[in-house]
Amino acid sequence: MYMSLKLRSLAIFRSLFLLVIIWLLAACDANGEPVSRDPTLEPVSIVKRLATIAPTATPDTDDSEPDAPAPTLAPPTRTPTPTPYIGVFLGEAAVNPFAPVTRLDPAGAFVDVPTPERPFAVRVFCDIPHNELFGAGWREDTALVDELRCPIQIMFGFRGRVQIFEGGAMYSRPETGEVWAIQPGRGGEGGAYWYVGSAPEVGEVQFDDVPPGRIIPTEEIGAVWLTVPQVRGAMGFAIQNAFNGDINVQRFDGGSLFLDASSGQVFVLSLDGTAAGPYAGDLPEIGN
Repeated sequence: MYMSLKLRSLAIFRSLFLLVIIWLLAACDANGEPVSRDPTLEPVSIVKRLATIAPTATPDTDDSEPDAPAPTLAPPTRTPTPTPYIGVFLGEAAVNPFAPVTRLDPAGAFVDVPTPERPFAVRVFCDIPHNELFGAGWREDTALVDELRCPIQIMFGFRGRVQIFEGGAMYSRPETGEVWAIQPGRGGEGGAYWYVGSAPEVGEVQFDDVPPGRIIPTEEIGAVWLTVPQVRGAMGFAIQNAFNGDINVQRFDGGSLFLDASSGQVFVLSLDGTAAGPYAGDLPEIGN
């Protein structure tokens, strides 16, 4: 009984001793100095942990840095290359298009235009074909084809006056006053021609020393013959009186084709005043 009380007293003593030690430790700071319980006027900094939001895949536009400008890409470019042909491709050419042309197209759509000064011929496609009445004889001279180039109008005809002279022939179109004087080539040399758009008005022509069998022309033909010395010198005197005849003309880039239907003769009249021919026209037989 006595031992039990003694042990209980010892346990109580130990408990009180531990409480005293804990109180002393609480009354001292970390350095062992006693902590004052008096209030202080010095501010105490308060450190707070701010709540943060984890960044997302799309940052807020107000807090994010401005987007860098998008790069400007130049449009794709292609290096220009020569285009030899524009249009519908019909297949490989059967012949070299720059090779000399030696055959004429019978349809008249293509013409050959080689000249002695050029190394090759050029085929020209004409929107207006030449009229078949002028025949094909003049087309055998490629220099003439080259010079005429393409027709600029279809053939037209009129009823005119025809007169044969010592050096050639003269033609007139009474309703317009136009006059042509054509001197054919001689001895392999080219001929010449003169064209007057409106014949002048003259009185009666008087000429002395007219050779026997020769005639002084009259009307529009006579007016041009009298007033244009070059025509008179080239034509000489008329050898027969004027008569009515059908005349056909087709104008080209470089001159005209002139058909005297009364004789069936064709002349090539170039812009430089030269005349080639006569060539045979392709006139239909009377009654066909």
